[in-house]
Amino acid sequence: MEAETHDFLLEQYKALREEILGVMERVVRIQLVGITGIPLVIAAGEKYDLGPVVMAGPVVTIIFSLILLYEQNGAMRAGRYIRCHLEPRLSGKAYVCWEEWLELDPENRKPERFFAWAAYIAFSLYYGGGTYLAYRSLSAQYGARVGEIFLLIYLCLFVVALYLVIRNLAVGTEWRSEKRQKGRKAAASTPRSPAP
Repeated sequence: MEAETHDFLLEQYKALREEILGVMERVVRIQLVGITGIPLVIAAGEKYDLGPVVMAGPVVTIIFSLILLYEQNGAMRAGRYIRCHLEPRLSGKAYVCWEEWLELDPENRKPERFFAWAAYIAFSLYYGGGTYLAYRSLSAQYGARVGEIFLLIYLCLFVVALYLVIRNLAVGTEWRSEKRQKGRKAAASTPRSPAP
């Protein structure tokens, strides 16, 4: 490999690593703001009888979750580019590099799975709590029928949002299609015993 090409790839690698670190810092900030801010806003809306603020609680929870999804997936996308395009060229495939190593064993991605479950649980709890308070507030202000209609809308939004978060929150640099392809190759290479 020419020195200029190597230097360019190395600079790309460093820039993407810095981008990943920046994303992780933003993810922590988003989580801290979400963990403290969402309950404070919803509680203030409840205490001061601000119906629109309480009604917005579940929607704000969805927005925070989608921002978190965006940031996390951005980090994994950068990691995937490093694993698929930079590490093989920089190491000449002579070494197992970091991103490749992370995908070799599911245990190596355990922290990302814990993070994902924390996001699912926090989203569900905050959304559920916000929905309950919004339902109570709407029922008190506009009657039980309006509260029930909004409860149904919030529950539908919850199902869609939870599906999007679970389906799309990346916890590794291997895409689903890549994992399926590996599974098919492994199944095809497994010797089959004859039927009895």
